[in-house]
Amino acid sequence: MAVEIPVSNFQKSLIFYRDVLGFRLLRINEEEWFAPFEFNGAILMITQVDNGTLPNFNGNSTIIRFILKEGIQSYFEQVKSSGAPILKPLETMPYGLTRFYVTDPDGYKIKFAQNKTGGIRTG
Repeated sequence: MAVEIPVSNFQKSLIFYRDVLGFRLLRINEEEWFAPFEFNGAILMITQVDNGTLPNFNGNSTIIRFILKEGIQSYFEQVKSSGAPILKPLETMPYGLTRFYVTDPDGYKIKFAQNKTGGIRTG
């Protein structure tokens, strides 16, 4: 999976994804204000919008999902202690999915989830 999102402040987003969420920075292209990250096999790319203003999504926010095979409890504690804005704390749903949500500097909602069996389920 690869997702590219526009950001209003490249440096602030770079620090958030690398230092707060612990995503692995693959490279930086400062001429084009572009940086891809890797997390658990998925690629997230950030790119600076030209005027610093993001598109209006008419009140609909974007949710970016990442599935973990294991370790969601310890990852949640790591993210929380790094200062990430927690939108919804760690919870286990009746159907077995454990999840939590954070928001990035531009308000994107990011969901991290793990199925109790370690398999992929996005409920």
